[in-house]
Amino acid sequence: MDSAIELSEKMVGNLIALTRDNLHELEAIERLASFLGTDRFGALALQLAYEYPVKIEEPYQSISKLRHSSIIGMSDVPFESLRVVCEVVINRAPELLRILSYRYRHENRTTVPHGLWLALLDRARGDISLIEPSSSRAVDGRLSPDVFATCHDLIAKNQAMLDQDFFLARKREGLSASEAVESLIAHRQVAHDNGKDAELNK
Repeated sequence: MDSAIELSEKMVGNLIALTRDNLHELEAIERLASFLGTDRFGALALQLAYEYPVKIEEPYQSISKLRHSSIIGMSDVPFESLRVVCEVVINRAPELLRILSYRYRHENRTTVPHGLWLALLDRARGDISLIEPSSSRAVDGRLSPDVFATCHDLIAKNQAMLDQDFFLARKREGLSASEAVESLIAHRQVAHDNGKDAELNK
């Protein structure tokens, strides 16, 4: 990793990992996911992913999947929902790919803006029985079924691996790491804009 990328990591946001210090936050979100069930929790998380004002410079929450009792991690259902959230916020703000934690996401680790994590935590700490079954863009019609499906397609087609392959291909062409990242961001921005145009033309 060249110095430009290292500087980028230091200047853009701050990583917050799951530790014993914030284990209570993880446990609260796990309880929320258990109470709501897979579909409702996923819909709530997706709603927040579209409504949260993403800020490139803000801290980001790194989330590991629970694979062993000795490692602090999130269970399958909420983890898979937050993998979709990660892809949505990157799709909304491709500049996040300047941050290694977003760029090197995979099936056992994902990342979300810390403010979005806290918004989810606020829901978990409130009266969760008051959360309506239709409390999501996907359910109440504010997000079309096609867009909802597209969000999950980002996981199904392994967008994280596609991004990594694109990044490595640009480096093999002779670009520096920082130049390859900027090329990836431009590529994702064009894809995002084309997707918006296609949605408007329906």
